[in-house]
Amino acid sequence: MEMYEEQLLTLKSHITKLKEHFGEFEKLNDLNEQIKQQNSILNNTRRRNSELLREVEEKKETLKQLTDTIDEQEKTFKEKQVEQKNIVKLHEQIDEKNAEIETLVHNIESQKLRIEQLEKILLNLEDENRKAYIQQQRDQINQAHDQKKDKMFKFASHQLL
Repeated sequence: MEMYEEQLLTLKSHITKLKEHFGEFEKLNDLNEQIKQQNSILNNTRRRNSELLREVEEKKETLKQLTDTIDEQEKTFKEKQVEQKNIVKLHEQIDEKNAEIETLVHNIESQKLRIEQLEKILLNLEDENRKAYIQQQRDQINQAHDQKKDKMFKFASHQLL
């Protein structure tokens, strides 16, 4: 751009020198027209350059916003990944605890069955013990009754003799 401006200034300088030396009006008008065209081209180039710079700045801003959005989404994604890992760990711990609980329930049910069996054995032993006690009482009564009979028989036999 600067080079173009320098060429334009050089061209103006040449035109001025030409006016001094030759004084030809038509050629100067042509040169003047060329200068106007070059000025117009330069102005259009400057305008387009400004537009392009504005577009570049807008694109930079858009890119920055998109980058910020991506960074936020990446951070959120990483947080969600950590949260998901924690949920998976929690589910694993729950599964482990459920397995432990199932084992404990099974053990309790086994112990309950053993207790029921022991209660039945105990009831049978108590029932046998009670029956044996009753039988022992009957035997004692029968034995006492038999002894009494024997005494009476001996006494009666003694009396008869």
